Amino acid sequence: MIAAHRIFRPLAVFVAVVVSLGLASAPALAATIRVTGADTLQSAVDRAADGDTILVLESPIAGPVVIDGFTDLTLRGKPGVVVDANAGPGLEVRDCSGLTIRDLAFVNAEGSGILVIGGADLTLSSVIVRDCGGIGIEVGGVTGGLIEGALVTFAGEQGLLLDGPGGVNGATAGVRVRSGRVLFSGGDGIETRGDACPVERSTVEDPAGVGICTRGARSPVSRCTVTRGADTGIATSGVESGVFRSKLFDTDSITTIGDRSPIERCKGERIGDVGFRTTGADSPIVRSRLVEVEDTGLRTSGDRSPIVRCTVTTSVGHGIQTFGDDSPVERSKVSVTVSGTAIQTFGERSGVGRSRATDAGRNGIRTSGIDSVIDRSRVTRAANIGIEGNADGNDILRCVVKDCGGPGIEVDGGLLAERNKVTGSLGVGLLVGDAGAQVRRNTVSDSGGVGLIVEGAGNTVESNTVRGSADDGLRVSGTGNAIRSNRVSASGGTDLIDTSDGGGNTYAGNQVTTQNTP
Repeated sequence: MIAAHRIFRPLAVFVAVVVSLGLASAPALAATIRVTGADTLQSAVDRAADGDTILVLESPIAGPVVIDGFTDLTLRGKPGVVVDANAGPGLEVRDCSGLTIRDLAFVNAEGSGILVIGGADLTLSSVIVRDCGGIGIEVGGVTGGLIEGALVTFAGEQGLLLDGPGGVNGATAGVRVRSGRVLFSGGDGIETRGDACPVERSTVEDPAGVGICTRGARSPVSRCTVTRGADTGIATSGVESGVFRSKLFDTDSITTIGDRSPIERCKGERIGDVGFRTTGADSPIVRSRLVEVEDTGLRTSGDRSPIVRCTVTTSVGHGIQTFGDDSPVERSKVSVTVSGTAIQTFGERSGVGRSRATDAGRNGIRTSGIDSVIDRSRVTRAANIGIEGNADGNDILRCVVKDCGGPGIEVDGGLLAERNKVTGSLGVGLLVGDAGAQVRRNTVSDSGGVGLIVEGAGNTVESNTVRGSADDGLRVSGTGNAIRSNRVSASGGTDLIDTSDGGGNTYAGNQVTTQNTP
């Protein structure tokens, strides 16, 4: 029989060696360094190692503080702890990875309150910067991270800046700003210049520059509010950098420049410039609302950038404009344009559907691009023309126009005007001013001038009803028109009259009381 110690002694030696080697290679355990009023924060940083936590327990703690080259260091304070820079620099961080700073206030900095240069995976959480001479929080050359719940008040320059390509401190990318607040900044409130640096759920009040500005690609602004800005309220310039569910009060516009950068579900009140505008392609404005605008309410300039389900109330200039092709206006409302047209489209295939214009200072609805249909829309009290289509294919269908100062509907291109209703125009009810139009099954009533005028040539006017015109009911002054099966009654002048001096117009099946035609 083999002795037991001959079996177990080699095993015990082997286990002891393995345990010894494991202990030798294990990293040192992370430590928590507590800072009291008797210490300086810089001395605690100098004693720290990677992975440590520095906990500031009392205030005020004297600055400045420099943190350089750490990995996974955490610096945090108890609620209310203040680091006083004493008119020097605030907190400076260089080339750290996985750094977390939270629950600390930095005050009275000569330059930036918090400056972070280089590194990755930065977290700034619930930090406060107050009364700094430069930028409140400045981040440059950092890849990845989150700035959340930061508060900056009374910064001499920008409130919060994430630098970009060409910046002094290098480009920052992939850093989000969330739930931030900037009050009284000497420059822009929040500015991000790198790619993938969005701003979310943040508030800016009284900036001397732009309220919130993102310049990089994929850097949208969402659920933010800007109040009393001296410049643009919210601006984005990169692709895929829209503005969503944000609000403006007593400031200038929301503007996006890059492609695929829409404005959606935003609100603005008392806007000093164009209200909301997009200039890139595929950048619609959707479900947004404006009240009191000093210029145009809503404007898109890029192709495939419609305006859908929006409302503009009281704009000094135009209400809604689209300039790109395939950019219609759908289910939108404009009330009170002091001097401009309520709804206007310029691009091809950019009609107006199921929209309303009320109290327009100029025209109600106007389309200028070819194949731009105006359908099922309503205009009430336009100072000039109610609805105008002045290019080929600008059909006007099933619209209602009431109480306009000029023609209720003006047909200027070779188009179809069908099943529309015009009531109470001070001047002409329906004007056909160009050639080749089909005008049929429309109802015109109580016009202050002529009910229906045909000035152009080669038009077909049939099955329309005109009644109660203060002047002539249906007047034809153009040549080569076919006038058929119309009903005209109760005119102040002649129900049906031809003033073309023998222009070859044809008449058939019209029902009138008085007629003066060849």
